[in-house]
Amino acid sequence: MTVSQRLVSPSPAKKRKPRRNPVRKPDESWIVLEISLKLVFNSVLSVVAITTLIKLLPYQATQQQKIKEVQVEVQNTENRVNELRDHLNRNFDPLESRRIMQEQSSMIDPDQRRIVFLPTEPSNLITQKKSSSNPRLAAKVE
Repeated sequence: MTVSQRLVSPSPAKKRKPRRNPVRKPDESWIVLEISLKLVFNSVLSVVAITTLIKLLPYQATQQQKIKEVQVEVQNTENRVNELRDHLNRNFDPLESRRIMQEQSSMIDPDQRRIVFLPTEPSNLITQKKSSSNPRLAAKVE
């Protein structure tokens, strides 16, 4: 027998039984306790999350209402800005300057004459009828 054969094969006199490594199983009560604690913890977290969401729903509704009010105000402001922009463009338009001056003051264009209509009385109609062919157009020119 050679040395290599001796190492490979066991001696016939001594037979070894294979050792079994006992697999240590954790106690089942610890597993049950761990699972129970996980379930309780997750249940508590779920309840807290649900109550928080329920408390936030009225706040969310008020915020939505405020957003709608702000949107209405923004729309009104945009309309007003557009109107003011139109007035600004009109005020700085050189073609409209004379008309704006007439609207904002009592001055009139030198080329125009002011016409004031007077109420007609029946006694004046006869006098005016002789001088004018149309009595309804009785007017005073300044």
